Amino acid sequence: MKKEWLIILSGPIIILITVGVILTINLYKDFEESGFSTWSHTWIPLESLRDNDAVHLSYGMKWNGVGSPIIKEITIIKSDGTALNESDRLSAIPYIYVSGSYGSLAENEERKIDTVYRDIQDYQPDKERFELTYVLKMEEFDQSYKTTEIKQLKIKYKLFGIERVQFIDFGGFFRGIDN
Repeated sequence: MKKEWLIILSGPIIILITVGVILTINLYKDFEESGFSTWSHTWIPLESLRDNDAVHLSYGMKWNGVGSPIIKEITIIKSDGTALNESDRLSAIPYIYVSGSYGSLAENEERKIDTVYRDIQDYQPDKERFELTYVLKMEEFDQSYKTTEIKQLKIKYKLFGIERVQFIDFGGFFRGIDN
């Protein structure tokens, strides 16, 4: 009698295990393929920093994948592979702009629109698309600054409690005659 029940139940058990394995593999694949992408890009002429204390640039970002990531840090990577830091002539402070999209604004124009910035640290996008904004400043304007200096964004985030890092090719902030 026990053998009959074992034979009868073995078919459904094998099917359940197979379905479970297939679902787990698909979820893992979706998890591994999840990531951020840019869907819009803003450039300004380098000379814009000569005439303005700061310039605000807005970039459309999108989360592609499962779950809802928590952004921990976004770092700008230069063409030599190092991070943009305080010793560089250009400073770029990242924020999340929560009121839509605007492209580029000079510091004095920024006050004319409803600018609601959120800190990057621990930001969890509440929708697929969001705006990453950089406030650019150059303490002492330098016309010779290489406009091709910026190459990537390095995004550190958590997804389902697991820390992840993603690099996104980034076209920089500046466009000019030489680019």
